[in-house]
Amino acid sequence: MDIASNYTETLEKTIRDLLERQDDLIRTAFTDQLTGLGNRGGFTRSLEELWEQDAPVTMAFIDIDNLKHCNDVFGHDEGNRYILQVSLYLKLYMKVDEAAFRIGGDEFAILSTIATEDDLAERLEHCRTVLLKNNDSEMPHSFSYGVSHAAPPWAKLPIA
Repeated sequence: MDIASNYTETLEKTIRDLLERQDDLIRTAFTDQLTGLGNRGGFTRSLEELWEQDAPVTMAFIDIDNLKHCNDVFGHDEGNRYILQVSLYLKLYMKVDEAAFRIGGDEFAILSTIATEDDLAERLEHCRTVLLKNNDSEMPHSFSYGVSHAAPPWAKLPIA
């Protein structure tokens, strides 16, 4: 192997390694460390991408009930378990083409281009019911939510 071939091979490997590292950094930048869901930046980025495609979206905003009380009474480890349990249940009730995000300490969001408001609200209500039923903690685990359908602000609205 000549020097030019060796140099080219080394350069190609370095480029591949840098691209992999870049992918890892992007994934880390938009992922919540505790839950593995997208984070607030990931939510913003995903919503912007959907709106660049002029895609209407159904959104759910979820807030864990009484997390501060859980942290104060039972400690932050228990609070983290509560957050993880809610995130797991949300994942279980999502469809393949939907994305969930932890956008704050006790706040989550779901973006869906395939669900109606009623469909997503029905699944979240069922999720909340099962979460309450399967809870083995001293404190009930539950969440509150709201669901809305939105289109990009510049999208043409149908004329009535």
